[in-house]
Amino acid sequence: MTRIESTLANWTGREYIGKRWDDYYIIYTHHRDSGIVDESNWRSIIKHLDGKNIKYENVRFSHWCVGWIEELLVKDDDADAIEAGEDIQKQLAKYPIFNEDDYSELESEEVNKLVERIRDEINDLDDGEELSTWGRVKRNMSDCEIADVVRDEGWVET
Repeated sequence: MTRIESTLANWTGREYIGKRWDDYYIIYTHHRDSGIVDESNWRSIIKHLDGKNIKYENVRFSHWCVGWIEELLVKDDDADAIEAGEDIQKQLAKYPIFNEDDYSELESEEVNKLVERIRDEINDLDDGEELSTWGRVKRNMSDCEIADVVRDEGWVET
């Protein structure tokens, strides 16, 4: 098949030793240290592509700095997949969150995990001992108040 020109980035893998993906374009990528926005976009884009029956490859590479990188790739001769990838990137260029509902859900999950962790630490304190690790969080705060501090302090990475 003939390669279709696209605004999508080519997979290059210049210093990569494993399987080659030279005849693929990159739709989206994330890594071990990605924040909530990237994780939400990742799972939302996969759901979107699956819902449209778009063929793509989900490829994972080891990386010396961030542990691993995953990329969503489409074949450079698949017009439907390339169009879907370009549409996704155009949407992300206008607004960085692919699916606001999914993002909000994921953010709430992360805040709740952190609140639970803080609550566990509070419960492990001896009487009179203060919680020094979490700054403004106090022993007598409700979970909602702790969640507000978590959001205000930016302890959940977006």
